Amino acid sequence: MGKKYFWLVLSLILIIGLIVFNIFRAPYFLKKNKAGFLCPLPKKYCSRGKTISYKDYYLGVGWKVPAGTPISAVFSGQTKGGRVSYSEEIGGGRFPTILLIGDDGVYEVTYVLTGNDYQGINDIEKGEKIETVRDSSVADLNVNLLVTIYKKENGQKTPLYLKISDFSNK
Repeated sequence: MGKKYFWLVLSLILIIGLIVFNIFRAPYFLKKNKAGFLCPLPKKYCSRGKTISYKDYYLGVGWKVPAGTPISAVFSGQTKGGRVSYSEEIGGGRFPTILLIGDDGVYEVTYVLTGNDYQGINDIEKGEKIETVRDSSVADLNVNLLVTIYKKENGQKTPLYLKISDFSNK
């Protein structure tokens, strides 16, 4: 009788534990993207991204996708062309960027991709196509698109340490 009672109590504790765990953890798993950043690529490619760092320095989220894949604005704002430099240790040099400055004046995004010669200053809506991905890799990072989102506070521009799960597909 003792073994049966032990297993019955253990089973009940396990079931109650799972229920309690699901009650308190479910909101965490269902957590929505707080800032509302749209994935810059079509839905089928979004989950292929990875966090890119070099020597403990966060560079952004990178993707290796087919050439010609459209790149979209992660939020509404104004775009303009620019350049970013990377260390020679990672195949550095100067790479073309597209800078998106959010309408709210708080967020800014750099899209780094090779073969880009983005010209002018353009107003753009969230989800609107900005450019297309090229085939060549950004530095030696094994990605052909690198996206970094910055938040501006008190005159400082700080990168947001984002993971792929921080982007939405809507």
